[in-house]
Amino acid sequence: MIFFKKKPVVLKCYTDRADVYNYFPVVKASKTIPEWFKNLPRPKYTGLKKTENIRNLKECIGFTNYFAKGFMLPLWSDLILEIGEKGTDRYRYQYSDQRSEIVVHPGHTTGNTFSDLEYQEIKLSSPWLFQCTESIEFMCLQPEWFLDKIFPVHIVAGVMDFTTNVATNINAYIKRTEEEQNIFLQAGTPIYHFIPLTEKKVQLEVHLVTTEKFQNLYLSNSPVTFRRHHAKKHKILKEKKCPFKFDAEN
Repeated sequence: MIFFKKKPVVLKCYTDRADVYNYFPVVKASKTIPEWFKNLPRPKYTGLKKTENIRNLKECIGFTNYFAKGFMLPLWSDLILEIGEKGTDRYRYQYSDQRSEIVVHPGHTTGNTFSDLEYQEIKLSSPWLFQCTESIEFMCLQPEWFLDKIFPVHIVAGVMDFTTNVATNINAYIKRTEEEQNIFLQAGTPIYHFIPLTEKKVQLEVHLVTTEKFQNLYLSNSPVTFRRHHAKKHKILKEKKCPFKFDAEN
């Protein structure tokens, strides 16, 4: 009897920026456990008196399991945000790399549930494109346990399939306060957590490619219809019984 080894599921991460690739690559979440957690003393039980025992978060299976899952995209450049006070729609930003950009979706996109005068919406244009070798959904989350580095920015969650969508842009909201806010986000801070919603093992590959190949892959994200274009792409590929064929490595 002949057994054929199944091909592993691979999440391929592409950037055309050498600075991003070399200094702040996408990594396994297990590589981003906060330093404060590592510095906690090892729990121990030496007696009946509470003062003789050490208990802390290192006993929490929820914490350790969380960091054992998925992949982290770190912020690739220092970022300063200046958010105008409540009742205004002012905001400014500056990246240290002098080239990254932020796009804004106005309040009417949510029916003004999150009014521009109450919240500032931002979308960080990510220098990474993802491509998965199988149609697997990924839960995209704000990295937890980095409150001291991300607050008051709130990154909104989503679910993505990186066979028909390749973008990894980060959408976030900042609630306006009575006074202007100046927020500093440090390069290297985990900014987006991707958890594969599958029992299959997903391997990570990180690639530096030419700008031409990067742009060709980015164009695969273009809408092919006016509505529900990702669903339409899935339908087309399913009918053809073939995966998305472009590979930025070749």
